[in-house]
Amino acid sequence: MKCCSVCEENTDLGLGINILQSFICNTCLDKISSTQVDDPEYDKILCGIKRVWEVSEAK
Repeated sequence: MKCCSVCEENTDLGLGINILQSFICNTCLDKISSTQVDDPEYDKILCGIKRVWEVSEAK
């Protein structure tokens, strides 16, 4: 899942975002380890959240 890379990015955001980020990261990694399958819908959700971060950073 390409958007799991969000775990390595945006490490300088605020605390609340980091908590959400680590939750998403862990959820994503849990899903990979449990299924070993790339889920396009799940990936789309992570990409959407990442996009929100990028937009809020740009302001």
